[in-house]
Amino acid sequence: MRGRRDGAQFFVRLDAAGLRYGVRLGRAAREALRRFRAGVDRHAAELFERLRDTGALADCRFTPADAPDAAHAIAGPDDLRKWAANRSLEAARHVPAGSPLLEGEDLVGDILLSFDRLTPLYACATDADCVPAGPGDGYTEADFRRATHLGGDWLRHARGLLDLKRQLILQGVPGTGKTHVARALARLLTGGRPDAVRLVQFHPAYSYEEFVEGIKVRSVEVDGRHDVTYPVEDGLLCAFAAQAAKQPALPFVLLIDEINRGNLPRIFGELLYLLEYRGQEVELPYSRRRFRLAANLYVLGTMNAADRSVALLDQALRRRFSFLEMPPDGRVLASWLESQTPAVDPAFAKRVLLLFERLNDSLRADLGPQAQVGHSYFMVPGLDEARLRVVWQHHVKPLLDEHFAGHPGRATGYDVDRLLDPDPRRGPRRKHAAGV
Repeated sequence: MRGRRDGAQFFVRLDAAGLRYGVRLGRAAREALRRFRAGVDRHAAELFERLRDTGALADCRFTPADAPDAAHAIAGPDDLRKWAANRSLEAARHVPAGSPLLEGEDLVGDILLSFDRLTPLYACATDADCVPAGPGDGYTEADFRRATHLGGDWLRHARGLLDLKRQLILQGVPGTGKTHVARALARLLTGGRPDAVRLVQFHPAYSYEEFVEGIKVRSVEVDGRHDVTYPVEDGLLCAFAAQAAKQPALPFVLLIDEINRGNLPRIFGELLYLLEYRGQEVELPYSRRRFRLAANLYVLGTMNAADRSVALLDQALRRRFSFLEMPPDGRVLASWLESQTPAVDPAFAKRVLLLFERLNDSLRADLGPQAQVGHSYFMVPGLDEARLRVVWQHHVKPLLDEHFAGHPGRATGYDVDRLLDPDPRRGPRRKHAAGV
């Protein structure tokens, strides 16, 4: 924190009302205020987008520094300009007295994350001609919506769940885009910094030694002789956590695909404790060193809830994650169809949506929601009538055959022509060739 009052300051202030921390420009910072107003006037749109995408607009109050309770509503670039016209300025997170955050281990991490979110404002006060570019590719909320066809409400809900526990699992039946959405969400959270996202896929053979730490066999050459050594080496999580700890003001995301396919109690070991008690330490069994999970490290997982063989999670692990259901969604499919170039014929798009909705209506009625087919099965580039039937024959029908194994008669109602028939009360059409 700067000690002088004639410039922009990152600050932390405690009083009877609670704790405030953020960026401040007092009345004495005349030159910094002049430079800041010029920067905001020139770059208001870019600043607004960055503050919105990092969550600063939702988490912080924008007030005069002399009246921290007189908050400005920042709904657009012009509101930023109006706020910047005050004789003193403060953008800060307010934590009321009595909040559990004040007594928890996560407070320091939250302060550092808030400072990071407000860095563009600080930079504007030091250089009116420059809005600092993020260290990544500037992946924004608009980019996320274009890539996933999910709305702002979904994203706000997901971010709220991540803020709650820092661990989130996207769960749903196959084909709902869980991995794609998780990767896009991780990219958004980290501002597109490729080194800040690590992806791992769990499987039955994945071990604690690979994930946390373990003894590895290494061959070393000494004076022309090869000896075998057994060093203790970091696994993926410990190495990534150390990387995150070096940059506490920046978010890092560990993305675990198919999280429920691994033996989770064995993979996580004593780290189950740290998932709930961030900031505290445990002693690792191999190295005997103390280890903690940094507050800026998020864990984002995907889970196929339809796979009955691995659907159950250890209850101790389950309560440490938030869960967000990703059901088959006709709105996502419709949005994707509208976005295609060249544009999908509206009449054909309507047929695709009709097929998708009738298919899942029937599966829910016959087998339950866990048997539904995800929308991404139909999100195939260049989709037309011929390709739709290829998708049905070689992607969807094998799923239906598996669902109705041993009961082939029940699958007769899932004939593609019958589901596409404007009058579904008619029976399935007669097939002219076997297997077609």
